[in-house]
Amino acid sequence: MAVVIALTGSWGCAASVAPPAVPSAPAYVDYLFPQPLGQQTDQRLTAQHRLAWGRLQRGDLGGANADYSALVRHAPGYVPAEVGLGYVLLAQRQIKDALAWFEHAVRLAPSYASAYAGRAEAYLALGQPDQALVNFEAALKIDPSLSELGRRADVIRFARVQTLIAAGRRAADEGRLEESRRAYLDAVRAAPDSAVLYRDLGGVELRLNAMADAVAHLRKAVALDAGDARAFKTLGDALEKQGDVVGAIDAYQQAVALDGGEGARQALDRLRDRAASTRLPADYAAIARLAQVTRGDVAALLGVRLPAVLSAAGRRYPPVVATDVRGHWAAAWIATVTRSKVMEVYANHAFQPAAVVKRADMAQVVARVLMAAAPGVGRATMRPTIPDVPGDHLSYPDVAVAVSSGVMGLVDGGVFRPSRVLSGAEAIDVMDRLERIAKSPRTGTAGGTR
Repeated sequence: MAVVIALTGSWGCAASVAPPAVPSAPAYVDYLFPQPLGQQTDQRLTAQHRLAWGRLQRGDLGGANADYSALVRHAPGYVPAEVGLGYVLLAQRQIKDALAWFEHAVRLAPSYASAYAGRAEAYLALGQPDQALVNFEAALKIDPSLSELGRRADVIRFARVQTLIAAGRRAADEGRLEESRRAYLDAVRAAPDSAVLYRDLGGVELRLNAMADAVAHLRKAVALDAGDARAFKTLGDALEKQGDVVGAIDAYQQAVALDGGEGARQALDRLRDRAASTRLPADYAAIARLAQVTRGDVAALLGVRLPAVLSAAGRRYPPVVATDVRGHWAAAWIATVTRSKVMEVYANHAFQPAAVVKRADMAQVVARVLMAAAPGVGRATMRPTIPDVPGDHLSYPDVAVAVSSGVMGLVDGGVFRPSRVLSGAEAIDVMDRLERIAKSPRTGTAGGTR
């Protein structure tokens, strides 16, 4: 006659019954012993359950199957036996049948941790780790003391995160940025305390021009790991692209302080220059668009772009008075360039800031800057042949240095055009090349930077 067990009491708080004695090396160490339920006091059922579990752990799957099958027939609704039978079937690789028993146990006892643990094992056997994780977490919510289940859940989370990271990086490398972003978002949800994940996610969003999200995730990255130079550098990139110059400078400074590499230093220098430029007069900003530049324009470019070079050179000479620059927008820079001797006042003490600059004039400036910043650059033993500036031309020494260094080039099929006026765009191009040489001076011969 079938024995019907009254299912009463708390399912989650199963009576603490020691698992049956098993060999020192249980056959199925990951299987959680299904504890008898709270108000069930039938010692015969408990003894039969313990006997069947012992057979399972000794590897006697046939005996365990027979014992548990008898229990579920004669005591329908005895949930520990249903879970035990599910484990036996799982060990026998009858995974779908095992899952059916675990599912039935969950329906009968929705607060029974062992049923969820068994269902998790079945999903693992089916190759569905996400479903397994859901069930391990459900079991832990019911009974947080099940630390071994917590370890199993952590292993699944780690493997899942690693898979998502690999997918995200591969998609980013292949230019599938939205796909990469989704993978990283899933990884962040699985591991919300990983600074590296927030950093890499922010980097992908930076490439997608999703600036608000990129900044938010990169700020989270540096909050979690204040020692990550790469995260600070990427945050600086995002803030700069967003237009937050002050915030970007702060992020780059943090990266440099953490030895973030040459890229962070270059970015910081570039942004500091940009910040300084935003405070410059409108006349300076207009230089790039000028059809012809003046001596005042060139003095301003030199003063802004090469302050260290001019300052070092100027220490060797006394101040110079220019009588015609008072009130001129570039007066401060004119004072700097004249003291350094990179540009000079005329015999009547006038600088003539409005005078147009020709290419030969610019070659003289280039030669003097190189002499101050990098004396070996452009000083070739060979004398370049310049058709319209022969060797006996008054400007030849300066033009030869400007051309040999690569700071100025030949035009119109191989001539220099010394009398042609210099445009704003040309002047800025010259300054770019001079600045590169000044920051990385080389002693050597012709063919300088281009």
